Amino acid sequence: MLRSHIIMVVSLCLAACAAPKPPPAAPAKKQSPPAGPLAVSAGYMHRCTLARSGEATCEGDDAVDQCRVPDGVKLASVSAGLYHTCGLDRAGAAHCWGSDRGPYKRSVRTLPPPPAGRRFRVVAAGDELSCGLDLQGKLSCWGVKQWDLPGGSYVHLALGYSHGCVLDAQGRMTCFGGLEHREESYPCQEMEDVPEGTCKPDEKIPRSWTEPDAAARYRMVAAGANHTCAVLSSGAVRCWGADGWGDGNSVWAGQTRVPPGLAPVLAVTAGGGHSCALHRDGQVTCWGDVASPSGKFRAIDSGAMKACGIRRSGEVECW
Repeated sequence: MLRSHIIMVVSLCLAACAAPKPPPAAPAKKQSPPAGPLAVSAGYMHRCTLARSGEATCEGDDAVDQCRVPDGVKLASVSAGLYHTCGLDRAGAAHCWGSDRGPYKRSVRTLPPPPAGRRFRVVAAGDELSCGLDLQGKLSCWGVKQWDLPGGSYVHLALGYSHGCVLDAQGRMTCFGGLEHREESYPCQEMEDVPEGTCKPDEKIPRSWTEPDAAARYRMVAAGANHTCAVLSSGAVRCWGADGWGDGNSVWAGQTRVPPGLAPVLAVTAGGGHSCALHRDGQVTCWGDVASPSGKFRAIDSGAMKACGIRRSGEVECW
């Protein structure tokens, strides 16, 4: 019986070994990266794009060297501010160039350097200020403006011209910035050039940024000149703050009035007098003083007076 069992096992083994082996699986095809630059950032009067090789290119007004990218630096991200630009290299070191102040002011070449020896995972350029989140998520800022900063650990940062906002890992938002303009409002009917029928009786338009809803949870946030927009965890968009240029003498813009029926979106941006949202299908919807572009995009950003984006075909376009 034992000998018969051994013969049966050997026979089964020989049958299995004699079976033809299936052909080797074809190696998975590597998908080519999308055409065009990796990212685009719109500032006041200049814009910057980042190639996949790490080379940044800035175009537009260069009155205070905000377009002169340091030689030989390979970047992982870039952020265009009002009169200066910042970027992170692949080791997490921050680099900034340009000026903290515009060409109409004195000492236009001043630009305080980033903190020495620090490594960051996010950096943002604003107006007379730059901020970053270090590897532990701690917020640091440097520049002419001196703001009280929130403590804690954060995963997302947005920096506007009069304020900034951060998100923690749970999606809770904290904003910080110039207290002198916080939560001011202006009677809507007293603003110049407000479109007829826009104002409701006794309605007041916020002149500057206001605090976010503490109970809401957000996926991302964008800080504009004096307003804030954010994508909720549901994909809906919410905006608040100044609904014009915030001085009571400029044309009503409507950058905080999110269009009704706006579908869940991937990203939102906030500029000077406008806001834009990137839909899942690549379409872009803008509201305020910038019109919506046609076609499909894979990335967008808003500057002071224009928005920019990378089309799915790879071209960079501003409008």
